[in-house]
Order: sequence, then C-alpha cells, then structure tokens
Amino acid sequence: MSTEPFPDVTGACFCGAVAYRCTGNPIWNANCHCSFCQRTTGCAFTPELGYQKDQVTFTKGEDNIVGLQSTEKSKRIRCSKCGSQLGGIGDVGFGEVCWLYVGTLDRDENNVVKWKEARVPDMHVFYDTRLTDVLDGKPKWTAIPGESQLLSDTGMPL
Repeated sequence: MSTEPFPDVTGACFCGAVAYRCTGNPIWNANCHCSFCQRTTGCAFTPELGYQKDQVTFTKGEDNIVGLQSTEKSKRIRCSKCGSQLGGIGDVGFGEVCWLYVGTLDRDENNVVKWKEARVPDMHVFYDTRLTDVLDGKPKWTAIPGESQLLSDTGMPL
C-alpha cells in the first residue's frame, strides 16, 4: 500500500438507502479474485478498499445493511432495499476490518469515481482462483499479502 496520504472517501448503495464514509489510509487497495467475491457479485474480481473497522462510518441506513456469513469470521454486506453488494466486515487477517467495493464510491458529474487513488489498485489477492489473467504487472498473491505466495501475471509461482 502506498504511504501517500489517501483522501477520505464516501459512497452508497444503488438506491441510496445505505451510505458510508471512510477516513484515513486504507489497509489495502486491491482487486480480489476470491470465489466468495466472484459468487456474490457475479464478477471475475472485485476492486475494493479495506479499512480498519473504526475508519468506516455508515452515515445513512445502517439498519438497511444485511449480511451473509461467508467465513467463520467474516460476512458480506449488502443493502436490504436494492440488493447492492457493498463489501464485507470481519477478521480476514488484519483484525476487524470493513472492505468496500470501489464501484459503490460516489461519482463526479461525469459518473466517474471521484478519487483516482481508489481506481488504481496496488495488488491482486486470491489470484490463484482468478477467472481471467490480469496483465498489469501488479503483485499477485494466492491469499493474504505477505503470508501467501506471489504469482506472475499468468499465475506461475515466482
């Protein structure tokens, strides 16, 4: 993760019933290729920002958040009104964290995510379960960064 200061970011679900604010630098800015993300979003991978739980405030509709237990220590969260997948909450190797999908961040007048920093991931995680190769030269881990194996862009062990 970059040591440059990261701007505070805000976001919401599709219908606006749930909104959030994240402050300070995220723990990670990654594309997650795990099977849970693939199955709950229908996407090959999910760009996400991970924060310590106390860095995230739900500013609207926290009572509209529902969870799906995905592991013993974590759950995926979504809006109960529109079904938007927001990310997840739990212990995934960094203590209690909340990760949020970059696609839920607020947009500018051109419908582009406001924070360029959020649109450029530092790495890929759970790359061994990827559905497609991503040829971007970013570090690719089989699981948690630093605790798992690095892979090449095409999935070969380094």
